[in-house]
Amino acid sequence: MRGKSLFVALVSVAVIAFAARAVWAAPDAPFTIPAILSLTGSATATGSEEATALRLLADSVNSSGGVRGRPIAFDIHDDQSNAQVAVQLMSAIVAKNPPIVLGPTLTGGCNAVLALVQAHGPLTYCLSSGVYPPKDSFMFTQGVPTKEAVRLQIKYYRDRGWNRLAVIFTTDASGQDFEHNLDAALALPENRGVTIVARERFGVADVSVSAQVAVIKAADPQAVIAWAVGTPFGTVLHAMVDNGLDIPTGSSGANLNYDTMKRFSSTLPTNLYFINVPGIAPDAVPPGPLKTAAASYYNTLKAAGLAADAGYLLSWDPGVVVIGMLKAVGFDATPDVYKQYLENLHGFYGASGLYDFRDGSQRGLDGRSDIVLRYDKSKAQFVAVGRI
Repeated sequence: MRGKSLFVALVSVAVIAFAARAVWAAPDAPFTIPAILSLTGSATATGSEEATALRLLADSVNSSGGVRGRPIAFDIHDDQSNAQVAVQLMSAIVAKNPPIVLGPTLTGGCNAVLALVQAHGPLTYCLSSGVYPPKDSFMFTQGVPTKEAVRLQIKYYRDRGWNRLAVIFTTDASGQDFEHNLDAALALPENRGVTIVARERFGVADVSVSAQVAVIKAADPQAVIAWAVGTPFGTVLHAMVDNGLDIPTGSSGANLNYDTMKRFSSTLPTNLYFINVPGIAPDAVPPGPLKTAAASYYNTLKAAGLAADAGYLLSWDPGVVVIGMLKAVGFDATPDVYKQYLENLHGFYGASGLYDFRDGSQRGLDGRSDIVLRYDKSKAQFVAVGRI
């Protein structure tokens, strides 16, 4: 009896093991892509929308038959808007050998995990435009680079005769990236008539920047760029109201977010501008494949009862690019093969523009498709006000 029981137990274990392996290997089992997002902390508004966009994208793809007949899923991890937590999460993810990872959300998080992935993978698609992965590395990044966003912001101001500018920005990685690219933009010949009359900095955890904004007001600028995301951006807006400063204000595209606008509605300036991409306002784009891609994003959000903004788009296009890659290459490729595919991808239209990764920038976008948007407080809506 004992021998028979042992035999039955062994058979049961074998059956369970086989079943588990069969489930893992089943062609209709979801192909899961880990994603590190900022669901809590200072970038909650952005990270939460990124998570929603990935879920909507997966639902849309899966409802149409998936990729090669297989469903897609995103396994989302919260880094709490903290670079150290992002490193901890990425370390645990890398140990499981996934071929692809999306995220983190913030510049600091992406820079922090770069050392873990740049040489051997997995292929990592960062969701911050303020990151500059080394050419040939396994990290790619979303969006137009900060240097282009800042250059285009200054151009928009300059074209309107606003040449006396003030800037205020955070001292973290995003702020440092902004200042570096601000100086590069000011060195361009076309900006020789532009003057920065006040340059103020503050920490992301600071609860007041009234003193810095007072300095800005005293300098009498015609416009200001407030480069801070989420809660720190609200800190700047509050100080502007307290100091009676209401002048044209530009900011990072990461703040082009309806929840952010609602959250800070009582402190928003009369004219708040963003340089961003066609997916926010596809009606501003001429007919063609770019408009089609932008409308696909916009209409998917609308069907879900959501207003399309940059927060959702930060993860939508990277997700679309990765899904296109899986359709082309399949599920069993190594990170090296996926990397080679992305390095040569061109002629690919997303809601953010026409992608061409062949220049080695690891991002595929250069700003040529960008539009200017203003937040209309009376309509509670982002509206296109011009092309670059």
